[in-house]
Amino acid sequence: PPPSMPRTLYLANGLGFSASARTLCLAPLVKAVEALGVRVIEPFGDNNEVSLAHTRTVEQELEIARLDMEGVRKSDGVLCVASSPIPDEGAMVEVGLALAWGKPVFILNDDFRYGTAGETLPMNLMLFAGMAADTWNDSYYTSVEELADADKALARWARDE
Repeated sequence: PPPSMPRTLYLANGLGFSASARTLCLAPLVKAVEALGVRVIEPFGDNNEVSLAHTRTVEQELEIARLDMEGVRKSDGVLCVASSPIPDEGAMVEVGLALAWGKPVFILNDDFRYGTAGETLPMNLMLFAGMAADTWNDSYYTSVEELADADKALARWARDE
């Protein structure tokens, strides 16, 4: 039989708004996910969101919003970069769409100020709505390097297990 198509992962993030974050953080993150054999939908590159840095119209902004929503709809899952005390609002909407459409959500939070603390979730509980109490940590990552962990949810999902 022909090999199966690689899964598609939408990268919900606010990293692309900063030129240095696009280069130093977003590009290595995309490479790390692609190394799992997953096709990445990266909205800043794929949907020309960087163009919003210049003069723009409401129509242009709404078109990008529609393209982002379509990217989530077409994806097989979502990786949310939530490494901030106040995560990007657009990324949060994209997670909500993924949850509503029954897609798996993986969370990357490499900000050590917001780690796990005992018996509570490390971030807003709604980010974990599609996860189980005993396995949520399997889809929660605290470094880009951890995304490659073959025993955690993202790598297993990428292998279609």
